Amino acid sequence: MVITSSEDLPPLIGPRGVVPGRRILEGIQFGLDHLTVIVGTTAPGNGIALHHHEYEELIIVHAGTGTYTVGETTAEAGAGHIVVIPSGAPHRFVNNGSEPLVHTAVHSSGTFMLEYRD
Repeated sequence: MVITSSEDLPPLIGPRGVVPGRRILEGIQFGLDHLTVIVGTTAPGNGIALHHHEYEELIIVHAGTGTYTVGETTAEAGAGHIVVIPSGAPHRFVNNGSEPLVHTAVHSSGTFMLEYRD
């Protein structure tokens, strides 16, 4: 068993560098072949550009509100909502509220992979 604090996790580094406010628990580092978790906070007006992964992802919203786009569908999600993202689906989000957006992204891969679309 491993217990770690999200504050002790390394920052998320994507193809464009460090993603502000995000920390990653890459499963392979902990002996997990099919699980990676990203935790973090997004300031109002910020988000992530359109991208995709070659595996499924769930985003669990803990606080704040955001506009999430998955494929051709765009919807607002807030605390208690879960955003379901199929493998390969282009997706993005932006914090459209006045408070920080806090969510956890669960990736069904032991290694993190991201490809931007724009």
